[in-house]
Amino acid sequence: MKKLISMLLVAVVLFNFIWCNQNYATTNTTYTEDDPKISSSDLESLVEEGKSKYKGEDTKLEFTPLRSLIGTIANLLARFFNLFPKLIQLLMWICCGQQFSIEKTVFGEIAVFDVDYFNLSDPYEYTIGTGEHEKTVSSEESAPISLRQSIAKFYYILRLFAAAISLLILIYVGIRMALATVADDKAKYKKMLIAWVESILILFLMQYIIAAIFGLGKLFENIIYNLKELASSSGDVGFETYISDQLSQLMLGRAGWQYVMYSLIFWVLVGIQTKFFILYFKRLITVGFLILISPMITITYPIDKIGDGKAQAFSVWMNELMMNVFIQPIHGVIYLVFMFTAGEIAKKSAWVALIFLLALTKIEKIILKLFDLRKVTSLKPIDEQRKD
Repeated sequence: MKKLISMLLVAVVLFNFIWCNQNYATTNTTYTEDDPKISSSDLESLVEEGKSKYKGEDTKLEFTPLRSLIGTIANLLARFFNLFPKLIQLLMWICCGQQFSIEKTVFGEIAVFDVDYFNLSDPYEYTIGTGEHEKTVSSEESAPISLRQSIAKFYYILRLFAAAISLLILIYVGIRMALATVADDKAKYKKMLIAWVESILILFLMQYIIAAIFGLGKLFENIIYNLKELASSSGDVGFETYISDQLSQLMLGRAGWQYVMYSLIFWVLVGIQTKFFILYFKRLITVGFLILISPMITITYPIDKIGDGKAQAFSVWMNELMMNVFIQPIHGVIYLVFMFTAGEIAKKSAWVALIFLLALTKIEKIILKLFDLRKVTSLKPIDEQRKD
């Protein structure tokens, strides 16, 4: 996909360079009221023959049918294909209840993507930032609260089910300890009994563990949001909205290959936004699923730990939950660093802005690699998951 976009960009630049529009104008750079207006005969001559006479000078407007035809076809195709990214933007707007942007998402200003499932307020709202930068984020849609209520109900049911299964495991371990005659078997089931006690403690403390992770993630988000508001007051951020508005204005006043060029920039921008929309929607579902299955993890805890003394299932679950919660502050820090260093440059060049947005996921991969967190499968791109 990246190679295809690069080839399209190169082709458009070459076409725009070779078959660029030529302007024909008089050498007179000043205008006064005494200047004669074009006569009707000159206008007819201009339309029919491509010629006009201005102050005794012949001016000829050259027409190249092939260039005009190619530019017209490219313009029409670009306008047709622009319907798809605009439709995607509309769908994201409907899902979020507001205009979607990567900046609003990574700084926690879109309520739909909030992963704090313990927030069951109706109507759904929460606060971000502290002090003078505190802001209330709310959602008029019923989807956030409905999803959280459903997760809470099923979590309660699975928690009771896990407690019942744990009781059966305790009975099984007690019987095997009573029947065991070999010292090794007694030691084995004694370790299993200790692991069972740990699993019961984790089961009843699970909601507090999850709440602590959410609270720590929210603390980081508030700190980053405060820094973002400080940067906003000096005009260092907000380039994404600025670029979107500029593209809309430029596309309205362009035609031919120039319109195609700005359309390509628009497609790439919507593509990056769609990537982040899918990433954060997937993150929302993943965190909800991890909370839902958390009671079931405690069932396998005694059996899993009896082998090598490690609870792999619980460790994987913890890594997945923590990284899905903390990936938003990581994106916020990266976004903020770019805005502090090159926000104004990005406003001057749309391509620079797109490079910065693409760098968010690239630097995220570097961070995951540095901290050896590449095994967190829910944060991998879809193509890498298929390879695994």
